[in-house]
Amino acid sequence: MNTANITTSYLWFALTFWVYLETRKLIATGVIYGAYMLLIALSSISFGTFVDRYRKFAVMRFAAGFTLVMFSASYAQAAAEAAEKAASPAPDE
Repeated sequence: MNTANITTSYLWFALTFWVYLETRKLIATGVIYGAYMLLIALSSISFGTFVDRYRKFAVMRFAAGFTLVMFSASYAQAAAEAAEKAASPAPDE
């Protein structure tokens, strides 16, 4: 198992555990793991096709760039939501 697999598995576990803590529903964790397995199956087929057709170095460079863009976009969205939440007044209880 390489570093990318370990990191990806750790991140998906963290997401699943966080969803469980927030919802306390096991069905939510099952849906997340099902989505993860479907995503892996679909991306493996398409990524394998690209690796077989094009030079491996170019494909790996594209995959790394795409991953960087997607994680950056996710981080930017989460940071914007956190800033918006922090700027809003606390609800009266």
